[in-house]
Amino acid sequence: MNWQYIVGILVISGMVGLYFLLSRYREKRVWKSTVPFCEAFVNLCDHALKGRDFGTGVRVSGSDESMRLRPIEDQPEAVQALLNEQIDDYLIEQYRNMEQYRDEAQLLLSAHTLIANRYNTVLNYSCQLAEALLLAMKDPSALKGKKQIDLLNAVLLHQEKFRGDMLPSILPKPAKQSDGHPEKT
Repeated sequence: MNWQYIVGILVISGMVGLYFLLSRYREKRVWKSTVPFCEAFVNLCDHALKGRDFGTGVRVSGSDESMRLRPIEDQPEAVQALLNEQIDDYLIEQYRNMEQYRDEAQLLLSAHTLIANRYNTVLNYSCQLAEALLLAMKDPSALKGKKQIDLLNAVLLHQEKFRGDMLPSILPKPAKQSDGHPEKT
């Protein structure tokens, strides 16, 4: 084999290795935003939902874009309790923290498309879930359409699955815990 081929292979291998090292470095920088983001999301959900069992979720009328929540008195007891609660300063603070850390992470990810799609999907979906929950608590009649109601049902019914499956994909390995809460760093 010609020495030029060997040098070419070594240069290419070095560039690939350098690319993966830089990717790992960038991902570690992003974790400084995703860990507090996940903590804020979990705190918001825990505070708002208070461990209630929401059974089958919310009751609706209409279909697709005309879908609306039925009146509060027609909702299951746990949903009624949630919809009758006021949004307090703690919930607002946690949501603002989520937005701040999402923006920081997305800024760091803007130049790195290899991992950006995975992170952005989880970050944006988490914020949509929190928005639907807060909107329902603020004004249940403001939830309009199948998409918003599906988001509310997702946070009420599938939040534990989301914590266990999606949130860990944007956390460093030591921060993952089986209970869905990020480990304090």
